[in-house]
Amino acid sequence: MKHYQPFLRKVLYLGAMALLLYPLSMLGQPAGRGGNSPGGVLAQIRLRENLSYAELGEIDPTSEALKLATLGLRCVAVDLLWEKAYRYQITEDWNNLSATLEQIARLQPHFINVWRFQGWNLSFNVSVEWDDYRDRYYWVIRGIKFLDQGQRYNQRDIRLFWDEGWFTGYKIGRADEYRQFRRLFREDKDFFDWFDPNWAVDRRDNWLVARESFLEAVNMVDNRGVPRKGIDPYLFFSEPAKVRMHYAAALEEEGTFGNTARNEWELAHDAWTYGRRSAQLDRRDIGFGIRRFVTPSGHPVYILELDQLLEEQKQLVQKIESLTQGVREKVRQQKIQQLPEDQRRIVTTPIEQLNESEKLQRRSLELRLLVTPYELAEHAPEPVKQEALKLRDQLLAVQEKIREVRTARSIVNYEYWEQRCQAERSSIGLKARELLYQAYLDYQKDPITARESYEAAFAAWREVLDKYELLMEDPGLLDDLIAHIRRYEDVLKRYDEPFPDDFILRDVLIKRPPEVPIGNFGMKHMDLLPPEVQ
Repeated sequence: MKHYQPFLRKVLYLGAMALLLYPLSMLGQPAGRGGNSPGGVLAQIRLRENLSYAELGEIDPTSEALKLATLGLRCVAVDLLWEKAYRYQITEDWNNLSATLEQIARLQPHFINVWRFQGWNLSFNVSVEWDDYRDRYYWVIRGIKFLDQGQRYNQRDIRLFWDEGWFTGYKIGRADEYRQFRRLFREDKDFFDWFDPNWAVDRRDNWLVARESFLEAVNMVDNRGVPRKGIDPYLFFSEPAKVRMHYAAALEEEGTFGNTARNEWELAHDAWTYGRRSAQLDRRDIGFGIRRFVTPSGHPVYILELDQLLEEQKQLVQKIESLTQGVREKVRQQKIQQLPEDQRRIVTTPIEQLNESEKLQRRSLELRLLVTPYELAEHAPEPVKQEALKLRDQLLAVQEKIREVRTARSIVNYEYWEQRCQAERSSIGLKARELLYQAYLDYQKDPITARESYEAAFAAWREVLDKYELLMEDPGLLDDLIAHIRRYEDVLKRYDEPFPDDFILRDVLIKRPPEVPIGNFGMKHMDLLPPEVQ
């Protein structure tokens, strides 16, 4: 019997191993491509937590080989590579810089800051090292593509999609050389073959492509359960509408007016307010104004419900006052009695018998004697006190929501952008833009002939600024107007005429005084020489 014991143990061990293979295979089975099979428990956990590759065929051999080659010292290797990348950038060794960034990405594909920092570095830092704007454009696009490469490894992180939208929109559309960048972008067949070969030629604009990235990030949060990380919710959800406004503004700056410009501004206004009222808006375009936000205090709010909340507040106050008639004066008298004698005398003495100092003190004391709706509810007669207190609690909740909605609107400057859309799509707004553009063209041909064009354009802008007062708060718009005013000043000099003191856009120069004076405005830098007219 003892002779067979080793053999029996081997059989037992083999049987136990065979039995364990089944649960282990169920736990570790990889997921099938395209969701054909969810895979085992571990694959599902990896997919849910975005820990590593979870599908068959998804592993990057180069990346995995590099990780194995570091023999557990991957962090040390990455630190050395970051130092090398910095050295290559300082010495302007761009080929080695690109290769080193590729190595870093292979070693740390799921470290989001690798992609974010180096994408920013390529588009914003490396690009400016070049003299030719074509080279600068190449490195801006290189940074955008680097972010896109990182998205394949980090599909549940919105920040790379957000950064791609930001770089495409604002780096290309707001750079000093944005005119050249936008032209190169429209003509960049290689980019659109990589981005989307089916992208319509007439929609090849950096703002529209940026909007696509922003909308994708929003869609990930809305419909795919991806958490929004590190970006203020109001800024995050407002950006798709804002880049549509920037697109409409860019069209006008480049000479597109009429129904085309009006239509784009109307679409921008819909995206900013009520959303998909137009069939031309993307199905992902939930209007920013009607998007539901949950505030830190737990209240659901909508940007566009401010007027409704203010009306609700007004009605609640009226209801409290109707329940507490006669209470206000009683509470006021109680407050007066609690004042020191000298202050009580000032409050009860007829105001015409007070000196100037006492009148000022009287105004301050009156503020302290105001009776709030909350105090009215707390001093309501017993038969209606419970109802008054209930109204008071409702009023407190409404006022808290009003504060939160106003905070949200101030973060995104909601009123300005809404009025900007209204102004730009109006007949007078479109006319003012077109007249100013025509005046600029006339000035380029022959400054002598541009006088009437500029005066007509400034008259139209006078109407726009009078009707849409919030536009006066936009420094960018005022700077653009000042640049044209300076050209108009040059036109007058050619006629040997002084710049008029009663200039029709005088308030623009007062609101934002130019560094170098125009006429009698901007006098703080009179020692500067007149600039060369651009």
